[in-house]
Amino acid sequence: MTGSSFKWPGVCRVSFCLPRDTEMHRLNLNMSTTPDRKKQTAAPLWIWAPGIAVLVLGLLLTFAAWRAAKNRELENINAGFQIEADAYAGDIARALNLFQSVLLSLRDLHSISENISAENFAEFVEKGMAHQQMVLGAFGFAQYIPHEMRPAYEGEGREAVITERTGTNLVPAAARPAYFPLTYQSPAGALGVPTGFDFGSTPRNMAAIMQMFSAGQPAVGGHDITEESGKPKGRYVFAPIMQATRDEKTQAVAIAPVGFAVAVLNVNRLLDSLEPSPESKGMHAAVVDSFTGGARPEPLKYRALLRVANEDWMFICTASSAWLRAHQTGQPATVLASGLIITALLTGLLLLLAGRACHVEQLVRRKTADLEEAGKLLREEMDERLRLEDEILEAGSRERQRLGRDLHDSLGQKLTGAQYLSSALSKHPADAPGEGLRDSAAQINTILRDCVAQVRRIAKGLAPVELDDEGLSAALQRLCSETAATFGVECGFSCEPQKIIIPSPAATHLYHITQEAINNAIRHGKAGRIDVRLTLAGDDGELTVRDNGQGISRAEPRETGMGLRIMRHRATVIGGSCIARNREEGGVQVTCRFARERGGDQ
Repeated sequence: MTGSSFKWPGVCRVSFCLPRDTEMHRLNLNMSTTPDRKKQTAAPLWIWAPGIAVLVLGLLLTFAAWRAAKNRELENINAGFQIEADAYAGDIARALNLFQSVLLSLRDLHSISENISAENFAEFVEKGMAHQQMVLGAFGFAQYIPHEMRPAYEGEGREAVITERTGTNLVPAAARPAYFPLTYQSPAGALGVPTGFDFGSTPRNMAAIMQMFSAGQPAVGGHDITEESGKPKGRYVFAPIMQATRDEKTQAVAIAPVGFAVAVLNVNRLLDSLEPSPESKGMHAAVVDSFTGGARPEPLKYRALLRVANEDWMFICTASSAWLRAHQTGQPATVLASGLIITALLTGLLLLLAGRACHVEQLVRRKTADLEEAGKLLREEMDERLRLEDEILEAGSRERQRLGRDLHDSLGQKLTGAQYLSSALSKHPADAPGEGLRDSAAQINTILRDCVAQVRRIAKGLAPVELDDEGLSAALQRLCSETAATFGVECGFSCEPQKIIIPSPAATHLYHITQEAINNAIRHGKAGRIDVRLTLAGDDGELTVRDNGQGISRAEPRETGMGLRIMRHRATVIGGSCIARNREEGGVQVTCRFARERGGDQ
């Protein structure tokens, strides 16, 4: 118990006490279950702002770094691709130059072919020109025949007819100023046309032949159609064969065309001959017989100019997806994964800290609200205790007044009567008869015996438990007996077990709670029967007072009266509780639950 006291000037000294554990436990319970508590406010958004900012900034920086790493990797891959593609372009350019050089070297064989038989020349080509055939694939010779020399070339029996193609058929060549019939090809039929075919019969070949003789350099003609599907294998390339002639009259030397060497340029065959070939490394290479200048550079695409005879061709090389995957380092993916992981870790850490800060703030708010609620409840409890102290003072004053009235009106009158009787007895003459003296003495004895009994009743009402050795059970039994005798009502008492030992301070409060409940039942409830029951199970006890009276009025609940508040206060002092409620069968039941040990500590 913790106690404090103060003194009102000119009145009396007032003391009150608070239990150490009971009241604080009740305050905490009220704080945790108060229904009108303020709702917890949500955490402010600024607490989460750092985490969100780091998340957004981290994602932006991560994707920026990933994009930069990807661009840098593509630049490196493209630089390596350009180097490899340029090497292939150099190889194909050297192969084309070799093709033209070998074709030009065939011009010297033309003079030999005129001096030996066709069989000997074929044997010479087969045995001595393996390299040229490997480079060119197929080659031949065409002779320049002016129109006036056509009859002599064909002969009287037309053994060597000059032909041209009409659709898919070969027909004798139409009349034209000059003819360029094929006189030899190796291997047979490799050029796609028969011997005697006039190359000048097609406009494109004729234009190339004229340009070749004019410039004295090789020229590219039309397509060679040799496949069954009608798809050309390549382009004809003509190399001029010129002959110097001297005029006998003027002795002037003139260069006159004699014919030309012809071969089929198959670019795909040249690409396949490269070691290693572009296809084997996952690169797609092609040579187109047209050149588009000024094309913008594209990633993983290479373009290069190739000079083929009199035309500009273009070498194109692109990288396949397999080549790209083989040259990727995976660095952009590593940068992206690292950035995302770091961003996630930092964001998670900041959000965790924000969550803890939010939790701490909510905890502070909740504890602050709890303290405010506890302070409010404590103020209300202190106010209630002050009201109870005032009511106890008033009750004590009324009890003193009642005691004074009882002493004055009852005990005082009886003692006054005894005084008068004894005074009259003392004035009796000596010779008075003895019978009258005995009657007066008996009357005085009766009066004094009633006074002693009344004094004992008053004393037991002031301190009923301390004045009796048998404790609370005997005091309650006696209270019920006196109530029945005084007010003419049935008042019974039962106890389980038969004898209960309860410390004196707690027993005193329980006695007064029972006394107040009985008085309320008789005065307010008009009860005709009252039952008091005291039970104890282990360290927990229960005191019950039942009556069959009118019950608690709904208009004026008994809980607002001073009597019930005093009973509840007494129960709280001993660490218990006191409840009054109407019974279904009529009347009121007051139940006080208490702990025997707690009561003994008070």
